[in-house]
Amino acid sequence: MGLGLLIGGGAGAGASSLAQEWGFTTSGLAVALSGLLAAVLVLTIGGYIGAASGKDKKIQIEDKSDLEIQKILEKLREKARIRDSR
Repeated sequence: MGLGLLIGGGAGAGASSLAQEWGFTTSGLAVALSGLLAAVLVLTIGGYIGAASGKDKKIQIEDKSDLEIQKILEKLREKARIRDSR
C-alpha cells in the first residue's frame, strides 16, 4: 500500500501538472486535490493487489498416504522460520 501511495502521488503530480499545462486547472488547490485523488486511487488498487497476493494457501492432507503427508511436511519445513521444530 505504501508503494501504491508513492506511485499514486507521482502519477497524480504528473497528471495535475500536465492538466495545468493544458489549461484545465487554474488554482493550486485543484492541482493538489487532483494529485491527492490519484494517490488515493492507486493506494486502494495497490492495497487490493497486495491483499490478494498475500492470501494463504490451503493444503489438504485428508485422504493422503503417510508418505505423501511426510513430503508435504518436508516442503513446509523448508519454508518455516524455525525448521527444527517438531
